[in-house]
Amino acid sequence: MPLPIDGAVAHDAADSGKPLKIGGKATTAAPTAVSASGDRVDAFFDLLGRLVVSLYMAPQVRNADVVGPKTVTLTAATNAAVLAAPGAGLSLHITRVKAGNGSATLTRLELVEGGADAGTDGTIVDSMPLAANGGGFVFEYDPPYKLPTNTAFKARLSTGVTDVRLNIHYFTSA
Repeated sequence: MPLPIDGAVAHDAADSGKPLKIGGKATTAAPTAVSASGDRVDAFFDLLGRLVVSLYMAPQVRNADVVGPKTVTLTAATNAAVLAAPGAGLSLHITRVKAGNGSATLTRLELVEGGADAGTDGTIVDSMPLAANGGGFVFEYDPPYKLPTNTAFKARLSTGVTDVRLNIHYFTSA
C-alpha cells in the first residue's frame, strides 16, 4: 500500500507532516550530459539552493566548458583570430561583447563567423562604429549567439588604427 502524501504547510512556516519535496545536487560545475535519451537526471542547484533553469548556463557556474572572457587588441582592417574553432561537435556561444577605441581614428568593428586569418571573408555577425578617442560599446546576447559547429570567431576593423580593445565573454558546448 503506497504511503499518503500530505502536509499542507505554508511557505516560511515550520516544516511538518509529510511534504513532498524535490531535491538535487548543489554544485559549482555544470552537470555532465547523460549517455542516452530517456536517462534519469539530477536536478541542478547552485550552492544557495536555487534550481538552475536557464537557456544556456547559469553565469556563476564555471567549468572547463566556460572558457571566456578573452581580450584582444585589434589594429588592422583584416580578420584577426579572436576565438579558435572549438572542435568537432562543439560551438562557441557568445554572451557579451565589449569594445573600446583608444585610437584617434573613427573605425567600424565587424564581428565575423569563420573566414581566413588576414582575409576579409566570413559571415558578419554584428557591426558597430567606434568613435575616435574612447568610443565603444557593451552588448549582451540573451540568449547567447551560437556560432555554427566548429567555427572560429574573428573580428576586423573598417580601417587600420592604433588600438581597439575587444573583450568577448563566451562558452563552448554542443
